[in-house]
Amino acid sequence: MKMKTMFVGIVGALALVTMSAQARLIATVEDLNNSDIEVFTDLDYGIPGATVLGTQGSLVFGDFNSTILGTYWTGTLYTGLSDYADPNQTGTLVTTGGALQSNVIGENVVINILGDEYQNPVGSPIGFETIVNASTLIDATYDFLVDIQPGTIPLLVEIDVADTNTYSANELVAVSAPFGIQHTLRINALALDADFAVDMSTRSYEAVPVPAPIALLGLGLVGMTIARKMRK
Repeated sequence: MKMKTMFVGIVGALALVTMSAQARLIATVEDLNNSDIEVFTDLDYGIPGATVLGTQGSLVFGDFNSTILGTYWTGTLYTGLSDYADPNQTGTLVTTGGALQSNVIGENVVINILGDEYQNPVGSPIGFETIVNASTLIDATYDFLVDIQPGTIPLLVEIDVADTNTYSANELVAVSAPFGIQHTLRINALALDADFAVDMSTRSYEAVPVPAPIALLGLGLVGMTIARKMRK
């Protein structure tokens, strides 16, 4: 039930989004106490009520321009897309980071960051590597989810993280264009002035299968090694 609420904010916001030849960047900030939602986009995609920041491929938002986030946290979040201009290029798709300090105690906001309309990479299966790390976590815990849209295919998810360990996953997924990568954060302040800083990144790469002759040669070498050991 807890993870389901992490997806609510972005669904309605995307209903009227127009099509684009390049990847789009859309962030939603959802207030868990009253279901209010703010939407930030890099360019104008026709989303009613969205704040258009006007810099293609990047967003910077925080207590200075987000009423919801500023109610509960002081600080800034940033996110960026890469490869949005080249439909054939693989590489880092979405990066998210920032630092926040709590104004109140509790679990009050969900932040969804979506880079979508990706036309790349081409082929199946595609490799996706995700890395998440809270560089600072004092008097706070957090949940995170990284998934592929549409279809909500999870790449990496953790609940109630209370450490600064690095979490990573490497998955092969069959995708078709267009697709999107979504980063979701839900932060819980256990005390006033709780500190939280995070870095998230997701990249794609073309999966290269091992040619059959090389794979068979490898099995043959293993067999020869076992045979030698058996004769000793």
